[in-house]
Amino acid sequence: MGEALQSLEAQYLFLTQHLSELLDACQTDEQRNQVRASYVEARRNYWNAINQIFHDDDPGIEKVVEEMHDAQDSLQHMTQDLANIAQVINAISTAVKIGTELASMAG
Repeated sequence: MGEALQSLEAQYLFLTQHLSELLDACQTDEQRNQVRASYVEARRNYWNAINQIFHDDDPGIEKVVEEMHDAQDSLQHMTQDLANIAQVINAISTAVKIGTELASMAG
């Protein structure tokens, strides 16, 4: 498995493992809906990319993989303290958007 697919898998598995605590930390239905939508998008990105081929030596893919790692590191740090769930939701949304960009690069 290449770096690109590993990044998408890591994001999906991380959100899967933390979904219930993220949803519990939400204060409104809108926040819960945002978390669920990001989770579904991360799952879709990963499963759609499984049978695709990434050219991991492509500079564009390398750049987005690096962005994915940075976003994932930030997200893991933020989930240590779910007190500011709005900020965590923004981080999730940003990370998943990067994942969507990466998934779209498969060919």
